[in-house]
Amino acid sequence: TDDLTHTPIAVNSKIERPPQSFHAAAGAPLTLEIVLHIIRSNVYVIFALISYFFLCFLAIFMLHGICWCTNPTSLTTWVTRLSDTKICAEDQFCHLYPLLGVNSSRIRLVGHVVTSNGRPRSTSATICPISLTGSTYISTDPCSSPEWTVAGNILDHDQIDEDRRFLSHVVLKDLAPRTYYRATVSFILSSGSVITRSTMFRTISAPDDMNSTVRFISGGDFYTGRAGKECMREALALEPLPDFIYIGGDISYANNIRFCYRRLDYAVDIFANLRTQMGVSIPFLYILGNHESGGYRQDSWDKFFFHQQYFPNFDGDVDPPGLEETHHRHILSGNVGMVNLDSGCMEEISSQSQYLRDSLTWVYGGWTPDPNNANDLPPDEARIAIVSYHNPAYPSLRTFDNTQSLLVRETWTPIIDAYKVPLVLEFHDHAYKRTYPIKGQVVQPTGKGTVYIGDGGLGLERDVDKDDGNPLFLEKKVLQHNVQIVTISPNKVISVKTYGDNYEPLDNTTLYRLH
Repeated sequence: TDDLTHTPIAVNSKIERPPQSFHAAAGAPLTLEIVLHIIRSNVYVIFALISYFFLCFLAIFMLHGICWCTNPTSLTTWVTRLSDTKICAEDQFCHLYPLLGVNSSRIRLVGHVVTSNGRPRSTSATICPISLTGSTYISTDPCSSPEWTVAGNILDHDQIDEDRRFLSHVVLKDLAPRTYYRATVSFILSSGSVITRSTMFRTISAPDDMNSTVRFISGGDFYTGRAGKECMREALALEPLPDFIYIGGDISYANNIRFCYRRLDYAVDIFANLRTQMGVSIPFLYILGNHESGGYRQDSWDKFFFHQQYFPNFDGDVDPPGLEETHHRHILSGNVGMVNLDSGCMEEISSQSQYLRDSLTWVYGGWTPDPNNANDLPPDEARIAIVSYHNPAYPSLRTFDNTQSLLVRETWTPIIDAYKVPLVLEFHDHAYKRTYPIKGQVVQPTGKGTVYIGDGGLGLERDVDKDDGNPLFLEKKVLQHNVQIVTISPNKVISVKTYGDNYEPLDNTTLYRLH
């Protein structure tokens, strides 16, 4: 038929069929022949899958413990850190630094030790006032009165997997003002061996001393590379005998990543080894920034790994320190006090409003402004106050109404206005700025409003002017790394001198009690 004629028929053709076992009933066991056939048929796919899973495993293995930091930018993992030189060696004393206390009578000493042999048995400090025999301190300078020993507390810093670290916190009390002290801090390790390190420091002026000048170095947003070190070296050349160093946050850019402990070690090592012209350690005062907290307002306090343990500048100098408090206040002399706040990094801004009021009343010796009298002034004999925090109310470079700045302006600046605070130190923007006098978020004549100075940049600087800050409030703005030398005279006059590269003067302003 036509159908048969047009239908091709395969003659002597061979039809390939799979092995008979492929047609076995469902559930029949795979035979070796079937497995080998599958492998031969899919060898490239199987090889690709094995390679993929191997590379994923290798990446996870190699990138475990990743640490990413900025300023300067670096990326490390547990593998790369194996070849790095550690600042804190096993069973050796590592870092010893004095933190400014609530007034001249108190200093907190913080020491570090790394040991894999278990918790040290105890820690303590032996201390005595000393008499300098020359123009600079030497270790053989004698004690001017008998030494005494103060027991300390050991904090188990178990958040570092690669580094079994313990911290010594020793609070020294009843110290004399403007006095040099030598302190030797010791750990008795679990093995019974003793490791020690000594430091010397000078206390600040007494709370009732109205005749001394207060001097301190101020800066924030510290660059742990060469530029940051050079900035601090120049600052100490300009002010060789500071009472303390004030760091306004972002000391290392470790970003609250527990694997970034070595970046923090680098920064702490720099500041712990700074010395005055007399060859003595400099107490430092510290408020946190967003790179200490890893952002703003984490879920719980146990997610903050370093700041509270390393820099407990807390009110009352309690020991062991509470870890759920970041604001603090200090009487620097009979003429000036300082209130330091957390601009939303670990504590909510609004939760510190009453603390700010209470602390300013404390600094002023009990004076509280009359809410019905906008012209109410503190008495002439009262101290003046300086307020400080990290995120600026009046940013030089960031969007003017960014969340943190807006909250600070709405929540804290009305209190600052009411208490007639002449100076606020701010950081965060990596530039230098000085505002006009401001009250009620309006520019005022000289002496009628608060001046906001700073914006960070201790070794850091912006290379692009974002022009986001509101220029109506900024009297001065410089895109350069900077440091401030702050001086408060016995007649309560505040001098703020700002320097940039190679000792270049950037700004010089004088502030008086508001009237």
